[in-house]
Amino acid sequence: MARKPGPGICVHCLKEVQKRNWDHVFPRGWYPDTTPQNLEKWKIPTCKNCNDEYGRMEDDLGIILSTSIDPKSAKAAGVWKKTLRALDPSQGKTNKDRKARAKKGTASG
Repeated sequence: MARKPGPGICVHCLKEVQKRNWDHVFPRGWYPDTTPQNLEKWKIPTCKNCNDEYGRMEDDLGIILSTSIDPKSAKAAGVWKKTLRALDPSQGKTNKDRKARAKKGTASG
């Protein structure tokens, strides 16, 4: 993976920041397992705040979109499993993450 981008402008908020990171244009979790390994996954330099905020929105949208695909379709292989994992509190890395997953999993009910 490419090293982190240095200081510069965040492509989302257009603010000059000292630290930027990479934001995937198409979220990694949205790629089916059948995606070729050599497919370039575009990234853009963003500040942490924007990357976190867009990440939350992408997670929510990914859950909604994944419910409209056939989990048995080869074209979407693994996407539904990734969604279920994103909702599973036991998959959380921290207590905060586990609580957020539990809340997300019951929010639509």
